[in-house]
Amino acid sequence: MAINLSTNTLQPVTRNTTFSETVNVTVDGTPPEVISSITVTPSQSDSGVTISTTTSSITFSGSYEDAFDQDVIKSFPTGKGVMLKDAVLEKNDGIFVATEDDNIITAENLDVINSEDSFISLVIVEEERELTSEEFELKQQEFPDIAQPTTSTSFAAVPSGHTIFSAIQDNRATIVVQYDVTIVYDTGTHTDTITHTIKTDTTTFANKLTELFDEDE
Repeated sequence: MAINLSTNTLQPVTRNTTFSETVNVTVDGTPPEVISSITVTPSQSDSGVTISTTTSSITFSGSYEDAFDQDVIKSFPTGKGVMLKDAVLEKNDGIFVATEDDNIITAENLDVINSEDSFISLVIVEEERELTSEEFELKQQEFPDIAQPTTSTSFAAVPSGHTIFSAIQDNRATIVVQYDVTIVYDTGTHTDTITHTIKTDTTTFANKLTELFDEDE
């Protein structure tokens, strides 16, 4: 007697995109064994994915909202404001290369003001950053309506009623979620695995960001 899944690999999907796929469970043998329950446990849970089972099938549906958990999404309560510590710049000599049409090429971290023969470069010595707790307390005395930013690792984790002001996408191209399947039948237990590859792309990330901005309006 054997219990078989119609597939152990779900069709790849893109993050934040709806999908639905059913895996059929069949039993070989005469007489066939009787399945009493099927349990599916993911390697990482996702608030956007629903798993439904019968004694002969497993259906996965929804959209992966939490799979890419290395996004860096900053937000603040709508109606409040946020204040950051300005970047610190200092004057620095530099070397430039002039192209044929006299455009100036410099390092990426330089803001350049150029004349015909020379230029002044400003080097970022400290990036723009969030205020420390102490700095925030002082600024809040002057600006009572500011709030400290909240950092979330996925769109699904952004608190309700928040406005997003910065979003950096998780740079991984794919995530693989594994589902451990336990099938209990009248004479024993069968275990199996199903894997699902979730892809990402910049367009999907941007569309999701636009969707959230539209909800704030």
